[in-house]
Amino acid sequence: MSTTDAIYDRLYDFIVAVDTDQKLIDPAHLALSDVRRAWQDASRPKGPYAVMQLLSERDLNETECYAYDEIAYPGAGLDRVVETSTRARGFLIDVEIYAENALDRARSICSAMNRPAASIGLLPWIVAEMKEPRFIPALDQQRWQGKAVFTFEMRGLVATKTIIDVIDGVDVAVEGQIANQTINTADISVSRS
Repeated sequence: MSTTDAIYDRLYDFIVAVDTDQKLIDPAHLALSDVRRAWQDASRPKGPYAVMQLLSERDLNETECYAYDEIAYPGAGLDRVVETSTRARGFLIDVEIYAENALDRARSICSAMNRPAASIGLLPWIVAEMKEPRFIPALDQQRWQGKAVFTFEMRGLVATKTIIDVIDGVDVAVEGQIANQTINTADISVSRS
């Protein structure tokens, strides 16, 4: 599963859980009919819905760890070295809520994201920065509808695996001159352990 798929899955589950909890608080609450990714090819849902969009990704320059492992190369009988690089990354995400009470819904999701006990469902991702929700009515099929937007950054560690080439061994011959004398060393063998 890709990193962005993992983030979308956690965020989807979180938004649905917060929206479901609102029904316990207010029995008249109408649940979101859908939570989808931006640019998804589907017709507009009936009833209130949410749209998530990954806007950008950045390296936080905080953590960088490397680990190495060997894997068997299929069919060749060779072992290859896999380098796993783990870095701290930030993902800027935009969430749009389409509903009559869009701003109230956005506010309840933001509030839950800012509470450690409520946001435990987002782990291993954490919400680092959040902008206040904004109300921006949208014209859809000649009708105005309520729309609230908020943007936030999720942070976490991302591991990337790369097969790297390793030279198993090489012979080195060194020849030089010191004070008009030629020095020729024995072959030096360097190998991977």
